[in-house]
This record gives sequence, C-alpha cells and structure tokens, in this order.
Amino acid sequence: MQQGTGFKVHEERCAVEAQRSFRFCGRHGLAVTIQVPALWRSAAGETRQVELPSGNLADVLNALVEQFPSLGAHLFDEKGEVRSAINLFVNQEHVRFRGGLSMPLRDGDEVYIVPMISGGRR
Repeated sequence: MQQGTGFKVHEERCAVEAQRSFRFCGRHGLAVTIQVPALWRSAAGETRQVELPSGNLADVLNALVEQFPSLGAHLFDEKGEVRSAINLFVNQEHVRFRGGLSMPLRDGDEVYIVPMISGGRR
C-alpha cells in the first residue's frame, strides 16, 4: 500500500456511511450526537441517532431539521422557537442550566430531545 492512501480510503468510507445512514464521520470533528425521540423516529427515517457538526445548540437543531424537515413541526412553533413542551438536555443536563440555545457544543456532546407527554382524563 502506498504511503498516505489510508486517509483517502477512510474519507471515502465516511462519505459512503454518511449517505447511507445520515451520519457523519466522528474522526473529523463532527461529533455532536442528537438522540431522536422514539415517537419522532418515523419522521427521521427510523433513525435513533444523528451526528451533526458541532456548533451552538440552535445551529445543530436547525441542521437536524434541514436533514429531516418533518421534524421541524415537532420541534419548533410557528414563531420558530423551540416548543414549550420540549425539554432539551446536553450530556444529561438541562440546557437552561448551560446557556440555552446559544450554548456551544463540543465534540462528543450528546443532545437529548425529550417531549413532554400529557393527556388522560380530565
């Protein structure tokens, strides 16, 4: 094998994986993982997790909706704000304690979207 070709092969594998499963290769710093709620998976092609480039939380959520547009109605209200019935956690800590949507995300962070469930008899 020629020297230096391993990286190119890895790049090609990452591109194939990204096309096949909507995931990016973590080796290149694209390592923020969003856990898709079970009730929303049909709108996300049955995907449980989505890896997106790191940025702030708002950017990552917008990138999620760009990839799966039907998730937008679940996540954002008509004003473009996160619905009040949605709780967002980063690494199991509620975002309200970490700076809200403007908080920067780092490689390896996990974002959990937790919709509140209500209903029943009144």
